[in-house]
Formats: sequence, structure tokens, C-alpha cells
Amino acid sequence: MNKSNLAGLIVGVIVAAILTGQNIQNLAAIFNAALGSFLGTIGLIIMFGSGLGYLMNKTKVSHTLVYWIVKKIGVNSEKKGMLAIMVSSIVICGLLGTLAGGNAVIAPVVIPMVAAVGVTPTAVAALLRVSGEVGLMVGPLTGVTIATMGVTGLSYGKLMLWAVIPFSLVWLVATWFAVLRIQKKYRGKEAYELTEDMVDIKTIDISKGEKITTIVFLISFIALVAYGIITKQGTEYQSLLC
Repeated sequence: MNKSNLAGLIVGVIVAAILTGQNIQNLAAIFNAALGSFLGTIGLIIMFGSGLGYLMNKTKVSHTLVYWIVKKIGVNSEKKGMLAIMVSSIVICGLLGTLAGGNAVIAPVVIPMVAAVGVTPTAVAALLRVSGEVGLMVGPLTGVTIATMGVTGLSYGKLMLWAVIPFSLVWLVATWFAVLRIQKKYRGKEAYELTEDMVDIKTIDISKGEKITTIVFLISFIALVAYGIITKQGTEYQSLLC
């Protein structure tokens, strides 16, 4: 029988933790110590993060999030189109932990809409690049965040408050004004050629199951990250969280 042992392994770890009286923090420390080195921990978390991204794509969580963001903003002007790109890229890249993979999920959905309101390809490329990078800095399970926390010794909350959020705001505001200049320069000179693989948001049908899955994922993810911030967990907790 070709069965996966993953479910049994997870249940076994949980039962063992209960029987030995280990809390989440102690269990994470044991798991991290077993890896042998900080670089090993980062590598494992990055691999687990890619697995999380695969699951988000497979269950349509990432696609549902993009759909919700775009529909909520209501793309009917250049600036709203630019805002939709920025928010979608930050959220998806931050959750998936990958710049190329996150933007690859977003592009087929947002490009037809922003093309319809006149956002140029150069502007879209700049927005996806910068917003995706910000997402990687903000995301709690990305390689950038984990490595920075390990080197500086800062908790996730302090890293966000003292470094990432201030820097990201400056970067995003500067990018916004730069993209406005790009739009002014290239408006009417370049435009997207829409292809068959582009998605018309009007044809997207989000099922009830996909909505429930996305909501459960968001609640679980936020709750676990909030617990880590409140209890001042480090990379050990992130390795367990993945």
C-alpha cells in the first residue's frame, strides 16, 4: 500500500508532547536543536514554506485571496489598479514566501484588469517587484524574515515595528510616486497584449468550500503568528509552525 506516513507522524508528535508534558515552546526548542545548526533551521523552514505555498495553490487559498482583494478594491481607475497590484503582491508573496511564485499566482488575474484601465507593463513590473519584496520582508515564515531574526536576535514583533514596517512604508510610498511618473511617461506608448491564459475576474467562481478553506487558513495562520509574537518566540517556533 502506498500510504503517506505524514498524518501518523503528526499525531505521534502531538501525543508524545502531551504524554511528556511539553508545551509548544519546549517542543519547538527540541525540534530546532535536533537540526544541528541555524543554517539548517533556515533551510528547513524555507522548504516547508514552499510546501505551504503548494498547499495554498492546490486548495485555491491564494487564488481566493487575490479575488477578494481585487473585488474589494474595485479596479476602475489606474490608481486603484496600482493599489490592487501592491496589496495582492504583498499578501500573496508574504504568505507563499516566494517572489516569483507569488507574483505568478497574481499576474493572470490582475493584469487583464489593470490593462483595461490603462496601467502600463513597465508600471506593473515595478509594482510587482517592490511589493513582492516587501511581502517577503513582512511575511513571518519567509527566508528573509527568519534569517534577519536569527542574526539580530529580534522577535518578529520588534523586527516589524523597528525596521521592516518603517522601511517598507518609505519604499512603497517612493515606489508609488515613481510609478506615477512611469505611467505619465509610457501612457499610450505601451500596452499589454492579452493572451488566452489570462483570467477574466468576471468568470471566476469561488466555491463555498474554497471560501471556508481560505477563512480557516487565515484564522489559523493569524492565531499562530499572534501567539508567537505575544510569547516572544524565535526561529524555533517558526520551524515548528511550518
